[in-house]
Amino acid sequence: MLTEDKENIEKILNQALQSMSFMDEHENFYHGYMLGLFVNFMYGDYIVKSNREAGEGRFDLMIESVDRKLGIIVEFKLAREEEDITQKAEEGKKQIIEREYYRELELDQVEKILTYSIAFKGKECKVI
Repeated sequence: MLTEDKENIEKILNQALQSMSFMDEHENFYHGYMLGLFVNFMYGDYIVKSNREAGEGRFDLMIESVDRKLGIIVEFKLAREEEDITQKAEEGKKQIIEREYYRELELDQVEKILTYSIAFKGKECKVI
């Protein structure tokens, strides 16, 4: 996520999703799974926040470097069997912008803000 390589993020996450049960298809499951991954790998240099109010709503995940050089907003979406995973990811990206989840990072004077939307469908994800 720090390198903005969405294709690689998607590849790594799709590999990680192979370890979970296909029956765990709820957005809160994916949210918890991702939160655990980020807290584990970013501990110390980054502050990871989950489900907090910002702008006009609640973001799913916010990652902020301790030195305030980088902030990342992540929105999670769940695509049902009949839904297009790419369209769901695009909805998440639109939600980040419309609800201005980045405002908290702006108030913290974070230098660079990245936004990602990750849609899940079974053992697959799409990153936008």
